Order: sequence, then structure tokens, then C-alpha cells
Amino acid sequence: MGKRNYVEILSVRTPAGIENNYQDIVGMVLPITGNAYHGIKVVTPNGTERDIFHYNTKINPKRTTYLKENDMKEANQIDLIAKGLGNGSFIAGYDSMDRLLEFVEASLHGGGNANLIVAMTIATCKNLIDEKLEGERYE
Repeated sequence: MGKRNYVEILSVRTPAGIENNYQDIVGMVLPITGNAYHGIKVVTPNGTERDIFHYNTKINPKRTTYLKENDMKEANQIDLIAKGLGNGSFIAGYDSMDRLLEFVEASLHGGGNANLIVAMTIATCKNLIDEKLEGERYE
């Protein structure tokens, strides 16, 4: 499986794109799919595909996130890779790194499940980042 290609959506360039309100993803970096035969498409955050010819783009920019840059400071980017982990989910994680380290140590000595260790680590990091972001919103 090859490397995934991304495009930064710089602007809408076609009248049809403007008419269909395709401006909603301008400024985002999104994955592309397809080929020259079937058409190259951009994959929107909700999973739909749009023909890339509606946009002016920059191929494979350094930034590869679905979030607009202005949203990055307020959103926990772990949600991009681990939706459904953290507080309120089946794998809630911990509220401190010390508690996570205790869990990892016990799991390693007891033959723990590597997938669970990774999930708990990600969930704990998400919780800690969410807590920090929540605090910054009220400062």
C-alpha cells in the first residue's frame, strides 16, 4: 500500500463549485483518492468525495490535517486518529500520567494486551489534552 496523498484546498475555481457551496473545505488539507481514468477526488471530512477540478490546490503540503488552522488550537487532534476514546467511552483512560504508568507497568509484568495498552495510553493523553484545552478556553 502506497503513501497517501493530500492536497491543501486553496480556493474554489469553477462556477459549479461556487454554486454548490464547495467553499466549505477551503483552507483544509484533505486526502485524495482515485486516478486519471476515474477522476481524482478529494475526500471531505464527512467522507464524501468531490472532483478535484473544482479547486485550486497544493499537492502534499507539510500540514496534513482535516482541521482548519484556526480550529487547531481549540480541538484535540487525537480525535482525528482515535475517535471514541477517552472520558465517557468504553476505554476511558486515566486522569494522570502516573496512573497510566502504573497500568502499563502492571500490564507488562502480567502479560498484558498490547492493543489495550496503546488504547489506554491514547485515551489518557486525550483526557489530559482535553483538560488543558478546557482550561485555556476559560483563561
